[in-house]
Amino acid sequence: MDKTNILKIELGGGENPYGHGFFNVDVRPLPTVDIQCDLRQLIFSDESIEEVFTTNVLEHFLLNEAIQVLKEAFRVLKVGGKITIIVPDLRQLMQDYMDKRLSFEKFNRFLYGSQEHSYNIHRSNYTFEDIKKALESIGFQDIKRQSYSLAEPYEGCPMLEVVAFKKTALGADKKENLRGENKMAYETADSCYMETEGKAGDHIERIVPHVVGQKLYVFHLKRYKFAASFLRQKNILDVGCGTGYGSFLLASEAAKVTGIDISEKAIGFAKEHYLRDNLSFHTMGWSDMPGLNSKFDGIVALEFFEHIDEHEKFLEMARTLLEKEGLLILSTPNRNRSEGSNPFHAQEFNPYELESVLNKHFKNFTLYGQFIRPEYYKLKERYFEEIPRYVARSFVPEFIRRFIPRKSKANYWKKVRQKAGKWAKEESGSPSTAAQTQINMAADLVGFNEEDILITSSKKDVWSCDFVLAVCRK
Repeated sequence: MDKTNILKIELGGGENPYGHGFFNVDVRPLPTVDIQCDLRQLIFSDESIEEVFTTNVLEHFLLNEAIQVLKEAFRVLKVGGKITIIVPDLRQLMQDYMDKRLSFEKFNRFLYGSQEHSYNIHRSNYTFEDIKKALESIGFQDIKRQSYSLAEPYEGCPMLEVVAFKKTALGADKKENLRGENKMAYETADSCYMETEGKAGDHIERIVPHVVGQKLYVFHLKRYKFAASFLRQKNILDVGCGTGYGSFLLASEAAKVTGIDISEKAIGFAKEHYLRDNLSFHTMGWSDMPGLNSKFDGIVALEFFEHIDEHEKFLEMARTLLEKEGLLILSTPNRNRSEGSNPFHAQEFNPYELESVLNKHFKNFTLYGQFIRPEYYKLKERYFEEIPRYVARSFVPEFIRRFIPRKSKANYWKKVRQKAGKWAKEESGSPSTAAQTQINMAADLVGFNEEDILITSSKKDVWSCDFVLAVCRK
């Protein structure tokens, strides 16, 4: 994703983003989130965004934290930029309760949140005067209340919608006052994610969306979407569900999804982050599947098969738990392409080996290959050219560049790029935050999304693919 092209952002869109050209920025690692970061410390450059939208978010922060979110919004907005804020209307909420138009249960929920998980607790509430005072203190102007522009308020909760504009550019002193220090929040979150990943050396056992590399995450997400296309409105068991993002995706179109994983930390993470009425998670191993006392229309086991030793026992158990005409959809790395050094893998398969073991239990199955489209690799040269350029610019202040003679610039930048490129490739280096951001931006110039990944049943592609998928029908 090229962050230089992001002009409209929604803060805290969660699982129901606003859309309309807004990129969803949220701290939760949901499949619907475009960019994951703490809203109190946005990753965007000063004055780079044209419009900010946020609904039902500020009330989830303590008052001083909500002010910091608004400060960050002001910092990243361009001059003339607009912010739209929607929160429960405290004054109308109180009036409706006093006039007995709201029950105590609804009043309590609108005031304090549903509280079914830590992200749905209200920690502050606002009237228009409160919001206006906060926005004015930060520097916003032309602050107005407007009619609620979305659909009907949630379950009849009265809503307050406010718009404001940034009219003046940031001065150096203003920038310092706006920036918040929330390192502790980041460090706590990072340690939680790393722990959930189950990382060993360079290998990651479980995917945490938006924390692992974009390429790895998109590969996994594409497989889940592939599986979901076969299992709409079905009762599904997701074996080895890990952190639960894939089960959450399946549940968006399935009748019911049950996710199981042997890791208590992974299931705890799933229960915290991925909630749907038709989705449940259980800490259990695959051999305990019969204990669920249920049969399923579909069993999904993505990047799971290579982690176990008793492959035939699993296949037989899965076949037994499937309803008539039920589907088992599994994936595994292609041993023809894999390095085979992952310490979490008990056994890997090439397509022929996988076909042999599947054939003993399922007579009707199709193999698919998942791989990066060839055109993507043509961008590699540009990728490695852009990294040194961005790093070089982060090293050399603008006022110094102005004094470089025009005739010398070409040769000068060539040398700087060479040095920056060498520095960027040193694994032992400890780049500054600014330089590291520039490296990430350079990587984003190439981009990597679902369109860069293909899944086909061509025998040639299956044999040479990165990952093999199998769709087996009982």
